[in-house]
Amino acid sequence: RTVKRADVTVSVYNAGKRQGRAGVTMDLLERAGFGVGAVGNAPKGTKVWAAVVHTTRTVHPDATLVARALGAQVRVVVTSDDLGPGVDVIIGDHFRKLNPKAPRSVRVTNQASC
Repeated sequence: RTVKRADVTVSVYNAGKRQGRAGVTMDLLERAGFGVGAVGNAPKGTKVWAAVVHTTRTVHPDATLVARALGAQVRVVVTSDDLGPGVDVIIGDHFRKLNPKAPRSVRVTNQASC
């Protein structure tokens, strides 16, 4: 089985100082084929340079697919905080664009639970 971008809902939260960046990033993700979740500001005190993906599951192919779309260096962090629907993306002021070479789907291994 594979997980495609259309199967994944993403919520975007801005941890930077520049207003409107979460909405702009959500537009990029939606145009890239992801489902739209929530848009807003990251919790106070959240510091992110470019982008990070948060998930509540240890093995989460959806989060991996989103991270790859955001860029090769984007990390997936497992946290107990679930900010919004689907996979949570937190962006900082240095996030610029999606990775045009990112895969449009990922294979789900036997140990993965979606």
